[in-house]
Amino acid sequence: MTQNRLRNVELASFCTQCALLYGSGSNIETGLGLVVQSFPALKNSDVLVDFKEHHRLSRALSNTHLFDELMVQSLALAEELGREETILEKLALFYERKQNRRDALWDLLYLPFILFTVLTLLVNVMVWVVLPIFQSIFMQVGGTYPFWLGLMLNGVKVFAVVSLVLLAIGMIFALWINIRYLQDKRRNDLLDTLLAWMPKTSYALDLAFFSFEAEICFEVGYQSQSAIGLVLNTLAQRRLYKMLKKVELVESDGLIDLILKSEIYDALETNTLKIAYATGRLDRTMTGVAQRVQRQASSQMENTLNRLEPIAIGILAISVGSVLVALLLPLLQAMQVLGF
Repeated sequence: MTQNRLRNVELASFCTQCALLYGSGSNIETGLGLVVQSFPALKNSDVLVDFKEHHRLSRALSNTHLFDELMVQSLALAEELGREETILEKLALFYERKQNRRDALWDLLYLPFILFTVLTLLVNVMVWVVLPIFQSIFMQVGGTYPFWLGLMLNGVKVFAVVSLVLLAIGMIFALWINIRYLQDKRRNDLLDTLLAWMPKTSYALDLAFFSFEAEICFEVGYQSQSAIGLVLNTLAQRRLYKMLKKVELVESDGLIDLILKSEIYDALETNTLKIAYATGRLDRTMTGVAQRVQRQASSQMENTLNRLEPIAIGILAISVGSVLVALLLPLLQAMQVLGF
């Protein structure tokens, strides 16, 4: 079993605390000891020993294998430039956004799942428990089903069985994904797996993730071929990753060349980045681009939620309504036969 890395919320908190240390001008070694005590996963590590010996936080964090490559590499460059506080603040915001994105996606998927589960259980109870009782009473009084009603009833029964099977398969699949993720948190968790089935939403989120990574790289002046490898290694292998991998680069090209040649942004933003690169204001401009892309990703998630909710409610209404019709019409006919 590989060693699990810190969660996004822990990484954001760690970066925030370290940024405060560097910004306050206090003794880093003493302050780092207090920071380490806040994280159980770091208490038994050699972070303090390594930092005392080499005075390089990036090296000490790398040796723990609890921090991702983006954080270690960015911090290493920040130490060379003396910009630890700025980069740690950026990284804290980056991991905070990642966590917020995941929370928002869970909220996005939670309601449709609950609606589908309620729909499945309700329809199956009505079809296999309630409906046979009404059918028995109806047949005893000499009632007969019209063809269209029998067809509707058979359709609802098929839907009840299929939905129950799908729910069981989904739960087994989710359990299997979670077990694999708990064994090795470098694997995709359930949320990343589900994102593959929502291409527009996953692309918007991946673009926001990539944009913020690029912003950090530009902030520390990290634009070489190695920066491209760093960003691609931390990007989910979905549509955006494939688009970037297809770009043909020469040896002298860096991260900005990858961005401009891939045309992943619209024409206006691409042209703005070209001007920013020519005028030496790439880091500030990329910050604005990353913020706009983040807003677009949030909007895309909201749009997806707005589509999923009516669809789930509509399916629930049609299915339950069909079962109620199959129950009420025979009941009315039986009441007429009995003279009520």
